Amino acid sequence: MSADGSTVRRIDRDSATGAGTPVTGRLARIRRYPVKSLAGEDLERAALEPRGLAGDRAWAVRDLDGKLGSGKSTRRFRRMDGLLELAATYPGDTPLITLPDGRVLPAGAPATDQALSAHVGRPVSLAREDEVSHFDEGPVHLVTTASLRTLAEAAGHDVDPRRTRANLLVDWQTDGTPSTAGSAARSRWDATSCSASPRRCRGASWSTSRRRNCPPIPVYCA
Repeated sequence: MSADGSTVRRIDRDSATGAGTPVTGRLARIRRYPVKSLAGEDLERAALEPRGLAGDRAWAVRDLDGKLGSGKSTRRFRRMDGLLELAATYPGDTPLITLPDGRVLPAGAPATDQALSAHVGRPVSLAREDEVSHFDEGPVHLVTTASLRTLAEAAGHDVDPRRTRANLLVDWQTDGTPSTAGSAARSRWDATSCSASPRRCRGASWSTSRRRNCPPIPVYCA
């Protein structure tokens, strides 16, 4: 239990369903994004809270209008190109931001905000989540290897799972069983069904290697 009484579950990479349950999928990767729309980090285990993975997208790049940096412009978000050229990790409670030139700066420092502003070409700062949610859709995003295989066949090339921006990658080996990306919560001994198939995130079109161009993938599959 957390300090506020909310249930917290631990999820572990390589975990499967509980004893006596037929295994059709295995959790192969846990990935967290400390800052929305920046590259993230792989984890061996993570706490699963009502909000989602602990620390996931808890920070965002915010402009002077209060809009959050994203790959698209909406009521909440503002498109800011180049965000995936930056990476965020949690060495502690505050993220560290790695810039393309190799500098590593802490969130909340004036020098970090200045560097981010120069990178995206507008005045911005890093801010913690407040009343405006940083999530586009559900709190936890899951994708299966079956979906990635289908996507690779349609695209004609391999698809790096990081392009889906999913938190959980499930190794799904059952032949002939349809599989979709969706929002889900998964514990070590319990798996809940997907609640929705999310709309395609523009981040799927971005490179995962800090290059601006990468092979396209079909809109309907991501």
